[in-house]
Amino acid sequence: MLAAVELRPAAPKNIRGLKADPPPIFISTRPAALVNIDGSPIWHTVRKGPPQYAVNTNWDLIRDPASAT
Repeated sequence: MLAAVELRPAAPKNIRGLKADPPPIFISTRPAALVNIDGSPIWHTVRKGPPQYAVNTNWDLIRDPASAT
């Protein structure tokens, strides 16, 4: 099986619908959480109040639309 493996490293290729670019590397010198959002945040209102939450993330991401915090 090893004889069938090429000796040169594999070169990533972009094909239609799939990018082979390496992901960015994030570095923090203090405690942090990396929040993955699928595209731009999609905000929905929490019940009848002003707080909003992002539905397209794996974290609880909540903001106040008045101050955008």
